[in-house]
Amino acid sequence: MAKKVAIVSDLSGTDIPDAERVEPRVMELEGLSQPVKPDSSRAEVDRPRRALTPRPWLGKSIGILAMLFVLANLGMNVLYYNRALPNEHLGRLSVSGERPHSLQHISSADMLPAQLTFAHGSTHVSRTPASLGITVNTAASLRNLNVHWHWLPLFSIFGAHHAAVSLQVDKARFAAASAALAPQFASPARGRHIDLQGTAFVIKPAEAGYRLNTAALLASTLAVLQRGNTQVSVPTTSIAALTSRTTNLSSQLTKLQKELDTPISFVYHGQTIRPAKTDRSQWFAPSGASMVPTSAAAEPYITKLARQLGIAIANPHDLATAVAYAVRKAGSRSFAVVPAGNDTLVRTYCTAVKDVDASVLANLTGKLAMTYNDARGWNDGGRIAFEHVDSGCQYTVWMSAAADMTTFGSICDDYYNCQAGHNVVLNYDRWTTATPSWNKTGGSLEDYRTLMIDHETGHRLGLLDNPVCPAKGKPAPVMMQQSINLHGCVFNIWPLPAERKHAMSYIGIIQASL
Repeated sequence: MAKKVAIVSDLSGTDIPDAERVEPRVMELEGLSQPVKPDSSRAEVDRPRRALTPRPWLGKSIGILAMLFVLANLGMNVLYYNRALPNEHLGRLSVSGERPHSLQHISSADMLPAQLTFAHGSTHVSRTPASLGITVNTAASLRNLNVHWHWLPLFSIFGAHHAAVSLQVDKARFAAASAALAPQFASPARGRHIDLQGTAFVIKPAEAGYRLNTAALLASTLAVLQRGNTQVSVPTTSIAALTSRTTNLSSQLTKLQKELDTPISFVYHGQTIRPAKTDRSQWFAPSGASMVPTSAAAEPYITKLARQLGIAIANPHDLATAVAYAVRKAGSRSFAVVPAGNDTLVRTYCTAVKDVDASVLANLTGKLAMTYNDARGWNDGGRIAFEHVDSGCQYTVWMSAAADMTTFGSICDDYYNCQAGHNVVLNYDRWTTATPSWNKTGGSLEDYRTLMIDHETGHRLGLLDNPVCPAKGKPAPVMMQQSINLHGCVFNIWPLPAERKHAMSYIGIIQASL
């Protein structure tokens, strides 16, 4: 049966003219079999809101927790009265639960680390607090412990707390220590320059530098000690990069690469050790806009070599000096490694100048080291070590002006070199120009200097001049006065085997073959 639904249209609330107004009508819809559902959104709007239910337990819980927190703090104040709180520290020393009177015996060593490490980039240097002039005033430090009343002591359970350590500083001693650290935490500002990347030299742009900020270092050090830490981040001051004035760096690259490729080897008891290119690259250090091989840079390799051979080297610094000089000259060299021990004879020498600029000493020292350590020289393949010292030497190698040569003894003249007593005297004129007979052969000045050193050192080892030529066209004895007369021989800058044997016999070293 069809249901009838009445729809009433009421437009009485609108402003419609009377002529157009329609009377309300009831419309009868037939065939509607389901009841009309009410609009749910409208029903939701019209539904009355439920009143919030009071929650009295929340306020009570907060109150209980607050009371427990207060009681816990009061309890800890009672429990730790006149004691240090949990996780309390004086410097690096934990004083948790300790009474002040039980800490009277502690010292600076208890509160300060054994070593402080100063760090900047890859540079790390360790020093003891005592060496820095820093100690602890124990009595004043203990007074800094708050052991009577603590606000919110409960929080001490969850984190460490450092009471202030009262530090005393010897400012003069700290200033001296800072001055010693300064070179290790400094990098000069540079203009455009050559650097080494792996085993290749490259030209790099200008770089800023830095230096140690000594004024801020003390504050940084004290702050670290107060926290009980061991590493100081070194404060530095930046230095602006330089404006480069060097324009010929490309030619320097070629020269340096040639030096790096110099074949260097070491001989020890029949073994020959050839350093890898990666090792040789470490022998160079910055010098202005370029780089140069230095003895200081070569010394770590000499130390490594000693470990590799399982020995102590008798003259490691001289060997490093010899290596650096040889590389600078780009000359292939094989050096004899001389072990330290009772079977090794050490000959010490000093260097000095007479009426010659002292700047020549660096070059002289390098040349002497290279000559004395060469496996062809007077070291007899590693049985005698020549060591350069500043004082207390067995003989002195002089670089003398020609006009002063005769002051060393009647055996000396103003043209040639000589050996007189404890003095090996090299004539500066011969050092810089050699002799006409040598120069006619086209020999290098570097080789002539080797001849000068070997001949006069041979005299110091006990050998006399030897005018005998073994055979026409053969190498002359190094003890022959070769610039005067070769007697049919040819120039030779190294002692012959018979001369080395004679020298070793003279100074008391008898070779195993004798």
